[in-house]
Parts: sequence; structure tokens; C-alpha cells
Amino acid sequence: MKKRKRVPKVGFVYLLQSTCGKYAKYGATTQTKQRIRNINYTNPFGVKFQIVREFPTDDIYALENKIKWYFVDQQICMSEYFILSETSVCFDLITSLWEGICQKVG
Repeated sequence: MKKRKRVPKVGFVYLLQSTCGKYAKYGATTQTKQRIRNINYTNPFGVKFQIVREFPTDDIYALENKIKWYFVDQQICMSEYFILSETSVCFDLITSLWEGICQKVG
């Protein structure tokens, strides 16, 4: 069975950080505020997240797919959540990297 390619969708790719500072999440949406509310209610850690960066794009799926490979080493159980630890790159560096990625592919 052939995998269907998603049709490009205009929206936002976002980077969130938990208020406790331990977790982060990336993702894509067309309605950022509603998505963050849902994440804060349903995330598996029982913590609140706040937006750090939000990038408009013409193809949320392509940008999100390219970005996920930069965070694969800190990824939690193959999800869009990852851990911010002392052994991982500091958060400011991650967001700088994120902006560079978005400029290249967005």
C-alpha cells in the first residue's frame, strides 16, 4: 500500500516549553491558541506548556517533518515531546537552531 502525501496546509509550526522547564514540544497547527489549550489539558506529564516560538508557513507538514530530525536524540517515546536536560543543548540554542531551520525550509 502506497503512503499518501499530505496536501500542504497553511498554518504555524510551534515550539513549546513546559512551565517546569523540563519538557518541550514541537508541532504544527492552524489554530495555535486552541492547540496549546488542548496540550495543556491532555499532555502525559500533567504540566502546562507555554509558547516559545511560532512560525507561519505555507506547508506545516513539510516544515514539521524536517524539524523533528533535529530533536530525535531528546525525543520521548517517538513523540513530539522531548526532554530539556543538562546533557541536551540549552533551550536558547535550540530555539536559535529552530529559527535557522525555519528560515531554510519555510
